[in-house]
Amino acid sequence: MLGKKIVASFYIGIVALVFMLLGGCDTGVEISQDPGILRVTLQSDPSDTTIAIADTAYTVSQGDRFNVRISEGKAYRQESFFILFKDTLTYNQEDLIFNIIRLEDGAYKKYIVFETLLPAGNYDRLQFSLMSNRLSNGEPDKLKVGNFEATVVLPLDENNLMDFHESFRISENELTEINLWIKPFESVVRFQDIFFFDRKVDVVSIN
Repeated sequence: MLGKKIVASFYIGIVALVFMLLGGCDTGVEISQDPGILRVTLQSDPSDTTIAIADTAYTVSQGDRFNVRISEGKAYRQESFFILFKDTLTYNQEDLIFNIIRLEDGAYKKYIVFETLLPAGNYDRLQFSLMSNRLSNGEPDKLKVGNFEATVVLPLDENNLMDFHESFRISENELTEINLWIKPFESVVRFQDIFFFDRKVDVVSIN
């Protein structure tokens, strides 16, 4: 009986020693981190407020509109990507419509386009679709500035997806914000009687 107790005590000691050794060693298995939040904002460049048509200059004012449609947001780690959603409670991608020349307190409105939980780590590219809006009947929405109106469309050979090759980091339980500016009127290029949406969008800051 005494021999059995000695053997049992020996095995318990061995198991305890193994756990002690593993506790001080790197097993190669990383503990899963909590996600962080990526927020992407879009605002029109405050300096771009006027469009010249023939001999007339039209300056943006309250009630004007230039609706754009944004969708298919992704954040890339090399060739892998994570889908972006409009907020942290949404898990379905959808088309989002923004009036990029809407004024609030005399300035262009700043929109939150995406706000998504992402795994912590380094990322190297932001991608989304940006195009002029279409109405529910399929007809193109119109740019309206004062009494000037025009249909604005992407050039025929233009991909609706835009890529921003910017490095950014998502940290555990923290917010990373990418701020974009679009030039609403410099993005409108006239060719004969057609107005093309030559999208001029830049990353102005990453916080």
